Amino acid sequence: MSIIVRNYGIFWERDLVNFGKRGAGNSGCLHGHSAKGTSTVDFREQRGIYILYEGTDINLHRVTYIGQTGEGDKRLLSRLRDHRDDHLWNRWNRFSWLGLLEVGKQGKLNHSAKVSVGSVGVVTVLDQLEAGLIQLMEPLLNKQGPKWHGAVEYFQGEIGS
Repeated sequence: MSIIVRNYGIFWERDLVNFGKRGAGNSGCLHGHSAKGTSTVDFREQRGIYILYEGTDINLHRVTYIGQTGEGDKRLLSRLRDHRDDHLWNRWNRFSWLGLLEVGKQGKLNHSAKVSVGSVGVVTVLDQLEAGLIQLMEPLLNKQGPKWHGAVEYFQGEIGS
């Protein structure tokens, strides 16, 4: 079975992100860890989909923007950094993401030149897209929960270097 979404983070906090400093050699980081207690992973170079939310109460959040980090040189942390300085600068304080790059054995993202999702069956694609939307949008009437087919959730880590 092919997996599309390999990992994800839900309702991470903007204030806990190390965005780095421009021109100072500090490129920032976007640390997370899985529930299995694995080592910290830096997701700053992740490719995938992200959603920005506004609202300080997690139960009253509102989606303000949905974007992707697939083409060009922009990856997850750089896209989030852009949104701190663009027209959305004051319209988000949390974000969620769905990642396509797998975490390797050394706890680093696999940046293989030919990253692809392979030949994926319709059922798997639909399950994973539905899972992502259910997890990110939290609809009140969805009781079954998401069908991730092997994707691993990561939780935001502390601000680091």
